[in-house]
Amino acid sequence: MIWVFGIHVTWLFMLAFASEDKQGSLITSVLRKARCVPVNKLFPTTFHLRSRDHFNLSSATADQESKIFGNHLKPDKDVVVIVHEYLRGCDKPFTKDTIKAYLKARPKVQLINVCWSAGFTSLEQKVGMTVGAAVGYAPSTTLVPCVGDLLAQFLKRIHQESHIDWDRITLVAHSLGSQLSGDAGNKVGGKLGKIIALDPATPFYGYSKLTKSLLNPKSAKHVIVLHTARLQYSMGTADFYANAEKQPGCEKNLETVKEVVVDLWYCSHSRSFQYFIESVLKPDAFPARKCASFKKIKQDKCEKKNSTFFGPDTEVKGTYFFKTKAEKPYY
Repeated sequence: MIWVFGIHVTWLFMLAFASEDKQGSLITSVLRKARCVPVNKLFPTTFHLRSRDHFNLSSATADQESKIFGNHLKPDKDVVVIVHEYLRGCDKPFTKDTIKAYLKARPKVQLINVCWSAGFTSLEQKVGMTVGAAVGYAPSTTLVPCVGDLLAQFLKRIHQESHIDWDRITLVAHSLGSQLSGDAGNKVGGKLGKIIALDPATPFYGYSKLTKSLLNPKSAKHVIVLHTARLQYSMGTADFYANAEKQPGCEKNLETVKEVVVDLWYCSHSRSFQYFIESVLKPDAFPARKCASFKKIKQDKCEKKNSTFFGPDTEVKGTYFFKTKAEKPYY
């Protein structure tokens, strides 16, 4: 375990170099761009336009010479961009199931999924989930600003080339993809209509001035955050807490260290996108009560009546709480 700790400390210092805090420095900005050019070539990022009739309607890169997606994007329709987590790529349940839900319930939405290999998406297959989670997360965090450059460039181009209004663009992201989305949102000046961040990654983010959260209330006009695992704090214009800290059904057969550290954590972590997918299919699935703070949630001192719903249409502000069932359907 000492070598794992050493890797994390080394990458933490690299993360400080890549952080947005220092982006105002011309020298640091130039150095960061110089570092990101080879990084983005080594770990390519691609964008894929999906539709019900043509699943892979068009593919693109942020720096291609031709118009992104040709004439397929329409300015009078909403755009939803799906950004996956680290370690698990765009062929995993979050991306695949979210796309299926939107195509079924909201076929008029223009769906784009981002495939960013800098999240070490092949590592799980090579070394397994436990080791992959231990060694893959820290280096992924240092590459987020580089991928954020590409995502921001892509968003600017579809806004300019296809005349997509900023208010029509929503980013739906899970885990470290939420920090990536926040970074891109910051780089386009917070003009995005909405970011829906599903259990955003917090290790190395937000617990010190050195590593502040890239996702914040100014990353978009509406930053809707759903928290389902621990190590969480308020970071959106609206923060929803499902079942406080413990997700029903996730605390089963925890007999080994692996089950406690990985299975319990990832079960709770995954519930965030599972709840969201159900909210896409059933917008009134998760009625929520407003609360003064997370502390009040744990004290069961929220408002008595539900005042909104968690889901893709949410645009409220404040802190909210809702309960779920232990098994599907969770509402």
